Amino acid sequence: MAKPIRVSGYHFHQLGDHSAALSQYETALQIQEEVDAQHDVAVTLNNMAGIYEELTQFQQAETAYQRSIALRQKIADGYGEGLTRYNLALLYQAQGRLEAAIHELQQVVELDEQLARLDLAAKDRAMLTQIQTELRARN
Repeated sequence: MAKPIRVSGYHFHQLGDHSAALSQYETALQIQEEVDAQHDVAVTLNNMAGIYEELTQFQQAETAYQRSIALRQKIADGYGEGLTRYNLALLYQAQGRLEAAIHELQQVVELDEQLARLDLAAKDRAMLTQIQTELRARN
């Protein structure tokens, strides 16, 4: 029942209607939490975090990403954890929190390698190198 609502939230997000998207996601999240659909909760939190980030509500975005990561770890969703950690790293980079971004990306690369996702590992390693270079240039 919550998936169509979450999909509706996604469509509103794509249309740029952040308010409607968040409303749909919050409704979906409530249903998902009631039925203990942990994977769906993690996906919805990740989606909500992206909207919060676009709205420059960085603390809310960070909290939602962290909640999503915790759930993904709990249910052993390594791919989803890597995706959400990558998003969190980009949030940290946008805020200038490069050390935190590097920490997250190191974990992403580790997850990629554990899951034998070598295509992703190469891409994520390149992003890690880019942020490390950015940090060195700043210092």
